Amino acid sequence: MQPLTPEEEKYIKGWSWGGFFGSWIFLFINKQTKLASKILFLFLVVNFVRYAPWMGIISIQAADEYGNAFNLVYFGLTIWIAIKGREIVWNSGIYTSVADFQLKQKLVSKLNVLFIICMAIVSILLTLSFAKPYINNPELLEQKLMQGAFEEARSNNHNLDENEFNTGYIQGITDGKDTATSSSFIADKTTDYQSGYRYGYMV
Repeated sequence: MQPLTPEEEKYIKGWSWGGFFGSWIFLFINKQTKLASKILFLFLVVNFVRYAPWMGIISIQAADEYGNAFNLVYFGLTIWIAIKGREIVWNSGIYTSVADFQLKQKLVSKLNVLFIICMAIVSILLTLSFAKPYINNPELLEQKLMQGAFEEARSNNHNLDENEFNTGYIQGITDGKDTATSSSFIADKTTDYQSGYRYGYMV
């Protein structure tokens, strides 16, 4: 293999938009199957967590917590692939010339555009599908949020009284919607009520 020219070396070590917008697509097309499979798995996990609350698998609060962590890791990997992706592919030895490598990246760009369009369509359809019952019946969403809050609070206190918690939660929502009302804890209320109030007020 001939030494790289300064321009070719700059390209190999340069930023890859294909790697940024479609990290695992970029890697699959460039035959980096093992790394691509790991990033694809994380991508699927990120999207699963996003819709899991609508399927009743985990609470919305848990989805937010885990989703933020997974999203941060996935975003970090896309940045890394954007920076180092071309160099990783080139060093793997599957291309004999930079010209061949550059030609393949045009395919990456086209597939990324197609992928982004498809993901937007699928995301809209899934969101509408899961959200439809709650759009027609907003109270169902309130109940789901309250149940999710209760389950999360109960993980820290197994003796939590659901009725007291829900009463506090509802009052917390009422006070939270009134910008003139500050969060307050009534002394003669139980700690379960206050726990629910705290969750409701933050919604």
